[in-house]
Amino acid sequence: MKAFNKDLKQEFIAWLNFIAYLPCRSRLIGCLTSHPIDENLIVQSPIFNKTPLIAIHQKEGQPHDVNILAASACDVLICNPNHYAFLCEILAQQNKSKTIILTHENWLPDWCWIFHQHRFLCRQDLVA
Repeated sequence: MKAFNKDLKQEFIAWLNFIAYLPCRSRLIGCLTSHPIDENLIVQSPIFNKTPLIAIHQKEGQPHDVNILAASACDVLICNPNHYAFLCEILAQQNKSKTIILTHENWLPDWCWIFHQHRFLCRQDLVA
């Protein structure tokens, strides 16, 4: 695990515990992010809750369809602000309800209400 400052490490552990105890057991978790907390979620989470995580990256020259297909298989998507536009593009094409974790938001952004079929979670849910 990469070295974190104390606050980032605590947040990382809190998200790991939160994902491990989601009421519905996830078959697959997708991570749309490149932040150190979230990269370590990909590495460490299967150790804690036996649910595989996959990285979904919007790369230059890679067809969007590949990532959208990968995301459609996921029950949970983890995202940070740098990837919100891509997340919205993915969610607009999803019929199946998903849990979306916005790891860097204290409160849900207004745009979340557009996607009413999905469950959005943010930092305020860590303390609930």
